[in-house]
Amino acid sequence: MGQLVNRKSAGGVCLGMKGTTIKLEKCNGKDDVWTHFKNGTIINNKFRVCMQSKSSATGTKVALAECSATKGQFWTERPTAPDYFQIVTGLKDGVCVDLPGTGGNEGLKAQMHPCRLGRDNMEFKWQEAIVSM
Repeated sequence: MGQLVNRKSAGGVCLGMKGTTIKLEKCNGKDDVWTHFKNGTIINNKFRVCMQSKSSATGTKVALAECSATKGQFWTERPTAPDYFQIVTGLKDGVCVDLPGTGGNEGLKAQMHPCRLGRDNMEFKWQEAIVSM
């Protein structure tokens, strides 16, 4: 449990949400705290909804939806570097949560893309929830 930080993001930027959209935002310790359960689901702790992709096609948005234990809500962590991992979908092996472009800027929306090593914008780590004032 904690906040998901992208390797390319500046300090204080986490994977958060706006509505059902999952995107990078300033860490706030409220709607950007997640739990990855043994059954593969990643749940937003505040709203108790699951991270989901409806397709493994490149560019498909990763969003929040009511939890339903479908393959689109099953995720694994594939280690890439010390403390970092790629978030791989259960829809198709080798497809990961990605951020568009090559940066980790605030506002970027999570999407699906074939996993590639060395793509920092596909790498995340867990950090203890930090509440910003």
